[in-house]
Amino acid sequence: MTHKSDITLGFLAGIGAGAAAALLLAPRSGQETREQLKGRVQEARTKAQQKMHEQADRMKERLNKAADTAKDTIDQGQEAADKAADKVQSRTRRNSTPGDTSIL
Repeated sequence: MTHKSDITLGFLAGIGAGAAAALLLAPRSGQETREQLKGRVQEARTKAQQKMHEQADRMKERLNKAADTAKDTIDQGQEAADKAADKVQSRTRRNSTPGDTSIL
């Protein structure tokens, strides 16, 4: 995790702890407090799932981009190898004598 992510995670945890303490100390009945706590936990879960999906989507985009770059690089290397092989074959044919198959 990055330093920024750690700070954000700590900040969110602090907010959650403060909200839980406020709910537990508020002058409400136990049932009301539990219902409110349940709603907030569900909201936090939903937000966390959304963030997780966003991060997963970003990671997929980065991986796809890296795969495309790697494929392009491999294709360029293959083209360069093919050209070099063609040059070698061309030079070999030019330098061979008729009927001499020892080079091929």
